[in-house]
Amino acid sequence: KADVFYSEIGDLSIQSGNPYQAVEYYKNALKTSPDNVVLWAKLADTLQTYYNENVDEITDCYNKLAELEPSNARIYYELGHQYLKLDDKFNAVKVFKKAVDIDPDNAFYHNSLAFALVQLEDYDGAISEYQKAIKINPDNQWTSVVSQALGAIYHQVKDNLDAAIVSYQTAVLLDPENVDAYVALGEACQEKNDFKGAIDSYCEAIKLDPTMSNVYCNLGLAL
Repeated sequence: KADVFYSEIGDLSIQSGNPYQAVEYYKNALKTSPDNVVLWAKLADTLQTYYNENVDEITDCYNKLAELEPSNARIYYELGHQYLKLDDKFNAVKVFKKAVDIDPDNAFYHNSLAFALVQLEDYDGAISEYQKAIKINPDNQWTSVVSQALGAIYHQVKDNLDAAIVSYQTAVLLDPENVDAYVALGEACQEKNDFKGAIDSYCEAIKLDPTMSNVYCNLGLAL
């Protein structure tokens, strides 16, 4: 019963504020029970919580978990973020796609895949994934940020001001307190020579945060 013993002692070590010892106990438990999903999950969680700089080790844990539970989308989602920390964009996209394939109704998976695709400069793919995440809309405030990210691609990469403005408008509609979205909307309207729209957006941003000097500057230029 070594695996049970070390697992329990590891849990107690966490409770007593000794995560380093817990890591060692979980590793000892895995020596006698190398295919124990719960133990690998405990090790990964402890490393992420207390030693998140150990990216290689955390990545190895999630790769092992993926071998043991290949139909668990959350594992691929967590693994994708570790690959992003390692700047391994191709593997990040690969595992995020697996997460999406397993659970296509999870907006967070689509959003992470979109972000990884942006790193690879696959902007069309990113737009598609962001649109799917927005359509699912698990939470208005969260989806507002995603809409803003989509608008930024249209605005800064695709040079499609009309699409950017629609995305930014969606962002502020979903979350009327999204200051950054109002600023981005103002900038897009200003570039399109829609100065009234720009002024209105900048004024809304200033109402929410009156300390942003750059927004006053933009407002002055628009006026």
